[in-house]
Amino acid sequence: AKTIMTDRMSAVIVMEDFARSALQLVCSLGLDLEKARPLLRTRIRPYEINQAMLDIPSESELGPADVSSLRGRFIKKNRFDYALYEHAKKLSAIRLARCARKNPVVAELRDAPVIE
Repeated sequence: AKTIMTDRMSAVIVMEDFARSALQLVCSLGLDLEKARPLLRTRIRPYEINQAMLDIPSESELGPADVSSLRGRFIKKNRFDYALYEHAKKLSAIRLARCARKNPVVAELRDAPVIE
């Protein structure tokens, strides 16, 4: 999967870093940067509605042995996903840095993404 991501994909989108990922996509595909500029922003949205789903029991509620067991199972089940995620983040950063060296506007936008 890492090889496919590296050799066959022209852009890697990391949702937590969408503005920079979109900038990388603009660079990879040779799109008009001025048309893309208004879209290169990060929106910070309130997630209070979803917060209830994110609340997880604490160690004091479950006990240290149960938490340790659950953590171990979670890590084991998701290890490949995390490896691919880390690889995608590195690959995205490398490709964007390569583009930024060629284009000063890309370098400017990469270093200071707009936060809305």
